[in-house]
Amino acid sequence: MDYPSIFAKALECGVRHYIVEQDLCKRPPLQSVEMSIQYLKSLGLTAK
Repeated sequence: MDYPSIFAKALECGVRHYIVEQDLCKRPPLQSVEMSIQYLKSLGLTAK
């Protein structure tokens, strides 16, 4: 999926909140969440 374009359009439409869903993965859960947060930050999405 082209997440950068999806998030850009969401911001354009006024979306203010995102929910990160964590599926089962090979890494420890907290490590996976941290990786997800870092990815979102790399796209310019930050908590306010």
